[in-house]
Amino acid sequence: MRTISLTAGAFLTALLTGCGQRASETPHPGSTAPLSGSKNTPGPLPVRQSTSPTKEIDDPAMRLIIQDILGTQSEVYLIDGYKGLNFGDGEEAVEAISPLTKRGVRSSFVKLQNGTSVYFSSEGRLVGISAVLSVNDLDRSVAMLQDTFGGAEKDHLSQTTSTKDMPGQAQRVHQIRATYHFPGSVVVATLTSTTTVFKNGRAQREGSVVTAFERSWVVEQLQQEVLRRREAFAWLAKLSDGSDGSSLKLEGQPTLRAATLELAKNPAREGVYWSERPENAARPRRPDQIGLFPNGNWVASCVLKYRQATKPGRSLDCEYRFNQEGEPAGNALFDTPLRHLVVRANAVLAQTILPPRGESIIYENGPIYEHYEWLTSDYRRVKIGTGFHGLGAIIIRTLDP
Repeated sequence: MRTISLTAGAFLTALLTGCGQRASETPHPGSTAPLSGSKNTPGPLPVRQSTSPTKEIDDPAMRLIIQDILGTQSEVYLIDGYKGLNFGDGEEAVEAISPLTKRGVRSSFVKLQNGTSVYFSSEGRLVGISAVLSVNDLDRSVAMLQDTFGGAEKDHLSQTTSTKDMPGQAQRVHQIRATYHFPGSVVVATLTSTTTVFKNGRAQREGSVVTAFERSWVVEQLQQEVLRRREAFAWLAKLSDGSDGSSLKLEGQPTLRAATLELAKNPAREGVYWSERPENAARPRRPDQIGLFPNGNWVASCVLKYRQATKPGRSLDCEYRFNQEGEPAGNALFDTPLRHLVVRANAVLAQTILPPRGESIIYENGPIYEHYEWLTSDYRRVKIGTGFHGLGAIIIRTLDP
């Protein structure tokens, strides 16, 4: 059986270059250069002008943030839909093409009888369309992605590798994700190669899935994310500003909405915590723990942490947890293949408030985590992403010199 090694870089290189072209036209000037990432689907579809409502905020700063999140817009793919479905249609129009069969228990997508999956907005509009591109033929998938969507920008390509040992076998999963940005859609393609090694041999399984989303809906969700977090990030940055890592200064600091403030101190760490939600009734603190440990549902904190014995001194960590906000938290994109754009949105926003020192941004991702990290000009270290607190968090660390 043929074994494909995605780590060799051939697929990433192919997705970067691309060779897409618009129907009945010469190749787009940017089709052989890195373009903002997206996905693909086989078969021509009629070009349809977008009829979706435009809800973009008329704010130059916001436009720059959205542009940074999505990357360069390509005109290689101008279809306002996918698989014969049009963005903006309701369930009735979708069922006229293929009946709905089932709603996933753990997925926001609805399965159609023809195998395609669709996603409806809270208003009942079709905003997401997902389908399998190919099975056990990644070469074919990459060629189709190149021809339909052109190349993906380097910043919008990522790969992860995970391993799992089981009785009598070991499994290795390698995944590549490419995201593309077009006038009417944002597309994400996921290519997966799974190798299972048994005692007497191995099995190889490959698959690729393409999901297209309505661009105006994606932009609306990203704008909501930025607006939801902008005030909190600025508050946290100001809270950590001016500290040398050895003390916490609260005098003159603004309050965080209507959050409740409490102090907590134990031998290893001391700090202040802000809570917008009541304590978990199922796991309340014992009387002797109050004053040592905070309400477990705290949304923000500034804590002095003692460092290792080999590195004497302390650090001040100011943290804000997205999943403990008083208002209903979350973002519709987080339950879709575009959840990485929510992480990127928070990282881009944080960089406007806490600018990186030069090109010091570090990006790390894995099967269950994704985060950005950088050093500011005043040597504070910022880390933001998912994998360490549910929907994610931002941590600003100031070290004691």
